[in-house]
Amino acid sequence: MRPLELPPAQPPPQAKARIAPLRLPERAAFSSPLPVSTPAPVQALLLPERALPAAAEPAYAPASLLFDEGRGSDLERLKRQAIEALPAISARQLDALDQAIRELLPVEVANLAAWGNPLLRRVEAMTIELQRLTAVVVSWNAGELIERCNRAMGAAGLWKIFQRNSPGSLKPALELILAQAAPTLDALDVLAGRFVPCRDDLFASLLLFKIAPQVLALRDIEAEALSRRGHLLTLSAQHFDLLEPQLEQLRRQVITWQSEIEQLVRVTIPVWELAHGKASG
Repeated sequence: MRPLELPPAQPPPQAKARIAPLRLPERAAFSSPLPVSTPAPVQALLLPERALPAAAEPAYAPASLLFDEGRGSDLERLKRQAIEALPAISARQLDALDQAIRELLPVEVANLAAWGNPLLRRVEAMTIELQRLTAVVVSWNAGELIERCNRAMGAAGLWKIFQRNSPGSLKPALELILAQAAPTLDALDVLAGRFVPCRDDLFASLLLFKIAPQVLALRDIEAEALSRRGHLLTLSAQHFDLLEPQLEQLRRQVITWQSEIEQLVRVTIPVWELAHGKASG
């Protein structure tokens, strides 16, 4: 069997592409340049202003609602009446008035009968403290000791007969007074610092006692209870007015004695003893 003989394969003819040049249309000549159009002005876009949310207003709640369960605003009406009666009231006095009103409300006989008790006890405590400090100063017998010391130094040689009354024998007692004078003055200053707040509280209570019957609807028994408390507060205020001058007088006396005794102990007695020692020598 003979193999099939095929003719040799001929390569395919290569196709050659012809590229024709691109012909553009001729530009027509113009006698004048093209007009340039003016762009229209651009207007800014205005957005509507955003409204701020309204601030939430706090709900008004009278403080008196704490006392009368919403039946009224006695606290506000009392404060308003007080300001109308005394336009020059200070901020401290207004705070004291607010506290006095809160102690007065609610309007009940039991509450009215006890109104002002804390203030009355404060005045009593200040009175007791002033009496205690006065007793301490009196127990010094400072005036008598100073006079005895001056007499002893002026008695020339007679002090030798009465050794107990010599300036040297009185010096320890004078030094003890001098040591107690500074703490006593500090205690008097502390007590004096309590006078201004107490005076404002008494002022507020007496003002409230005056205007409360004009604002509050009081029954006869309630009006009587308020009247009794107002009378006690009035007496306490009168007594309080006497305390401050007494305290100031006591303070000045202690300062005077402190100065005199310090001069005796630090200067006069040592100089006198030195002079006497030289004379006896």
